[in-house]
Amino acid sequence: MLMDELNTELINRLDNDHDNDLNSDLDKIDALFNRWLVGGNSTQLTSLCVPKSWPEFDSDMTQAQQRRQALIFATQQQAWLLTKSAPESLKVKATLPELELPAILPAQRGLFRRCLELIEKQQMSHQGHLLNLLLARGYTAHPADWLPKASDDVPAIYWPWCQWVADHANTPSADHQILTCETWDHFYPAQRLELLRAMRQTDAANARELITNCAAKEVADKRYKIVETLAIGLSHDDVGYLQSLGEDRSKKIVQLSQQLLMRLGITAEQDGEQQAALATELAQWFEIKTKGLLKKKTLLLPKPLKSQKQQALRSQWLEQVDLSCFAKALKLDLTQLISGWQFSDNRPHDNEQFVHNAVQTLPDDLIARLLDALLNGLTDHESNLTLIHQLLPRLDTPRRADLMLQLLQHKNCHFNFYHCLEYLDHPVEALNWQRLKQSQAWQRLSQDLREQLKDVSYIDNYYTHREIIALGLLVPASCAQELIKQFNELGLLNVDPILDLLKLNIQLFDSTCQQV
Repeated sequence: MLMDELNTELINRLDNDHDNDLNSDLDKIDALFNRWLVGGNSTQLTSLCVPKSWPEFDSDMTQAQQRRQALIFATQQQAWLLTKSAPESLKVKATLPELELPAILPAQRGLFRRCLELIEKQQMSHQGHLLNLLLARGYTAHPADWLPKASDDVPAIYWPWCQWVADHANTPSADHQILTCETWDHFYPAQRLELLRAMRQTDAANARELITNCAAKEVADKRYKIVETLAIGLSHDDVGYLQSLGEDRSKKIVQLSQQLLMRLGITAEQDGEQQAALATELAQWFEIKTKGLLKKKTLLLPKPLKSQKQQALRSQWLEQVDLSCFAKALKLDLTQLISGWQFSDNRPHDNEQFVHNAVQTLPDDLIARLLDALLNGLTDHESNLTLIHQLLPRLDTPRRADLMLQLLQHKNCHFNFYHCLEYLDHPVEALNWQRLKQSQAWQRLSQDLREQLKDVSYIDNYYTHREIIALGLLVPASCAQELIKQFNELGLLNVDPILDLLKLNIQLFDSTCQQV
């Protein structure tokens, strides 16, 4: 109470500009400290040697008690008077915003940090999979364990954190969750792309208008990604804008616009004659055969070439030529061209160029037909797996999930769990233990573990580690429990850090169930 009264008196005196009295108080306090420093304990304390702002000492107090009281006053008053005031330029930053979902429980934070470290140690760029695992269970990361960078491509729920980080870095941030022409510059490139993709699915016309008005002011690489979002919900309403991009200053964007137009069956007029001429030249290096008596099938086979130069030209043109012009030169329609292409008879590089061209220019229905043709060829030609991977940008999430499960169950396909992370970035509830144990990937993994755990109880193999980490990110909790049991039976210790992702998967699910 005495110090509160003392500080109040000092504040009042400050308000009245009694600087001289304050300086006098400081001088008297310094004199007292100097006297005590040299052992002046016998000096009686009087009103002349103590600051005027101090209350009078109780007359019942002894000299020793008065000196102790004076020491307390002097120490506290000196600390208060000499406290450095905050500079006028000091700005108070906003507190970290709360997300829509709660952070993981304190008991799980250590496990989460170990999982992050494990992914980084294995040089796996799948941090987003771990974040999505948390989201699938109804949680987010704790900010003390993980914070995104301002420009990171993270799930939308973490955007408020990205904005907060940007504010602390004194960079622009998004103050609104609605993307408009006025708020365009408030969003980071990754945020804009995510919002544009979502908008193309629900309001394609509004997204196209935004792109038309705002994309031109972006640099070429960002502009390319923005225009690329038009592939979602692509329709003839987009033709006008795509044709206007024929004059874009970036050749890559001009090429992209032409490819998107080709998906709609439109070939650029200025390239029509050139495409027809190249298609005619390319068609001379192929021959058409029919197979079957009752149900005839058209086969498109490559002719033997005379030189490496011809081979190089054929590979180049397979990527560049409009496939509709190519089919016309062969007197086929596009469906016959796709169904008749023989992957087993063409060079791997020619197959890659053909599929790349198809992915860029064919409509969705023919992409589905091309995928069927590739899957049918997996029995004898596993190299088609790399070709299937090229089709992923044209497939929606449900189709990717079905394709991933189909490849896992394929008897003659060397498709691992790590490959699954390229198909989906979130857990797959359909990947239960009954389905997983029948997969070729599980057979290979369990066999590798038996070999590695013959004489030791731990594994030190990069590829085996990747497989187990991928399983922790992909499987449902019930399957994760069965996997830990299976790994223990194979000889892997339950305390092995490689099982941490599977354990986190289970704990997150259990916490979710307890909340419900």
